[in-house]
Amino acid sequence: MTFRLKIQLPEDIADKLNKIYQGNKNNPSNLGWGAYSEYFREYDSFLDFIKSGPKYLSDKKIANMIIESLHFRNGREYELVCYTIMSNHVHMVVLNTSKYLFKIMHSLKRYTAFEANRLLNREGSFWQREYTDRIIRNDWKDWSYSYLDDKYKVGPIDNRT
Repeated sequence: MTFRLKIQLPEDIADKLNKIYQGNKNNPSNLGWGAYSEYFREYDSFLDFIKSGPKYLSDKKIANMIIESLHFRNGREYELVCYTIMSNHVHMVVLNTSKYLFKIMHSLKRYTAFEANRLLNREGSFWQREYTDRIIRNDWKDWSYSYLDDKYKVGPIDNRT
């Protein structure tokens, strides 16, 4: 899953993502992994390289609070496989959710938004309302580790301190 700070997408990026989404939505033969993969690649690239907008997650207090929250839910609501926290978004891979994913994400984002706003002495929306998820059915371990490790140099949860 990927979730991001509330930021305004530049018009050209929003148009590009919308065209990918609409093109795939209107052409049933494009639906599935290939279509999602194209959309996700563009979305993810934008988040990685955007220069504008808030970078609250670069603050160690905020990042540590999010890490604690991810680990708090581990074993309760999901099995946390791996994660990485970027300056404006979070990637995480989970297994065996005990609740509906939208409820887990709502709870996680609500708590972390409240705490982040308190730590930053600010008010207002913190996270973008939506999140991007993808069910990984086969070779999930290889895919999740290789994707996140290739991009962000992360490892499985068991190897973290």
